[in-house]
Amino acid sequence: MTRNLIIPNVGETFAFFDDGKIKPTRKYTATVVKKIPFKEESKEVVSVWKEHVAGNPNLYADKTPYFVYCSVQVYDEDLCIFVATTDNKWFSIDYPHFWMSGALDIDGSMMEKYNEWYDSEGALK
Repeated sequence: MTRNLIIPNVGETFAFFDDGKIKPTRKYTATVVKKIPFKEESKEVVSVWKEHVAGNPNLYADKTPYFVYCSVQVYDEDLCIFVATTDNKWFSIDYPHFWMSGALDIDGSMMEKYNEWYDSEGALK
């Protein structure tokens, strides 16, 4: 993690792309409902994060200042937990369910690509 990581705030809403794939069928809306500083997070969640870092060192940063919890509409009733990535973005860990990984587009770069590739109906341009 470097100094350029943008920290999302509680109440902010962003695009969420399931598995980080920029497609209409993978696009959801995520709202930050809480963020927990690393030192205050539960041992269980930190343990899951450490497993993800060890298994995906090119994706997950070896340090994350916060665990960012988001409600993702129509995706899952449980909150998605996002952590810092090696490229100063946010990606969720598969917790509490194994299918809950995806990218939180806090800088709008994924939506820029989405809007470049798809029209308002979700069809390829």
